[in-house]
Amino acid sequence: KYLYIDADEDHVSLQYLEHKGDIKKPRTNTIMPYIVYVYDGIDTGEDGRPKLQNVKYFGGVYKGTEGIKKLWDEVQAYIESAYDVDEIDQIYVNGDGAPWIKSGAKYIEKAKFVLDKYHMYEYIVAATSHLKDSKQDAIAEIYRAIYKKKKWMAEGVFDKILAVTVDEKKQKAVERSKNYILGNWAGIMLSMRGKDKNIRCSAEGHVSHIYSDRMSSRPLGWCELGADKMARLRIYWMNG
Repeated sequence: KYLYIDADEDHVSLQYLEHKGDIKKPRTNTIMPYIVYVYDGIDTGEDGRPKLQNVKYFGGVYKGTEGIKKLWDEVQAYIESAYDVDEIDQIYVNGDGAPWIKSGAKYIEKAKFVLDKYHMYEYIVAATSHLKDSKQDAIAEIYRAIYKKKKWMAEGVFDKILAVTVDEKKQKAVERSKNYILGNWAGIMLSMRGKDKNIRCSAEGHVSHIYSDRMSSRPLGWCELGADKMARLRIYWMNG
């Protein structure tokens, strides 16, 4: 009845695009291979570790709007081939709110976007870290607004934080956090208020294990073609 899709990207350093020396200032020296995986539940084994059920991975370098559409079309085609789509009630797309991830909820039938709790917490901490003794109270107020499903209340908490924030850099951090939380409100409601315990995103760990371990955790450099080929090899390996 329910399917889950997690999505994220790695940031891989480029030495060059097609041939050495072709990256000029301003530098465009990173590329982002995407990773998307589909599964139909999470099972906790005897060792207590959660395991994704019937997981299928997709990934590589997909550039621009057409590339993103191509990626999601591949995911949709897999779902149609592997599942009886008429029996599916809902598909959840989990991620950090990046536009390419949220677009999956448009390209995938019966899909809704769910904001990853880890990134939500990161932005809340970024907005409150400078408040010292009142930090925990501010965090609690934001979460209270979330659990009460009152967007206007959350906006009011951020405005109160802005009112007592003097430093310009901190003000910008609070504004970024405010825009992020309010801009992803629907995804937060599904994440925090949903009763489906399978809605939880493990994409950060998958990026680290599948991509970063081979492509970016050490000082390595790639060209665009090489980064795409290695990303796809890693996905191929993960699919057995």
